Amino acid sequence: MTDRHHTEIRRRLEAELTHLRRQLLVEGGVEACADENEFASRVSELALSMTLLDRAGRRIREIEGVLRAMDSRDYGVCDACGDDIPLPRLLARPTTRLCVHCQMEQETRAGRPMAATVHARAY
Repeated sequence: MTDRHHTEIRRRLEAELTHLRRQLLVEGGVEACADENEFASRVSELALSMTLLDRAGRRIREIEGVLRAMDSRDYGVCDACGDDIPLPRLLARPTTRLCVHCQMEQETRAGRPMAATVHARAY
């Protein structure tokens, strides 16, 4: 991976991190409602919002971990086998920690085979 690729991937991750952090600043709550139906709708919306915020928080931690790996030059190396992760895979999914082979093995062991769309093309 060239320095240019490294810089581009870092820039994309930092932009996503900024966006996710802004999302977490949104405050939610259930205000006074006109009736029980409106209250139920707002509670449902709040539950969905909390789920999305939880997902954003997990994604922030994932991106922060990748940025730390980039700083230590461990980025782009498969956590499982130690081989380099091909650049097209890193460009498609900058937070990946596994090469395609190890990812397929992990998902097969977990009973979740990878999507059929990657069977013909390994990144």
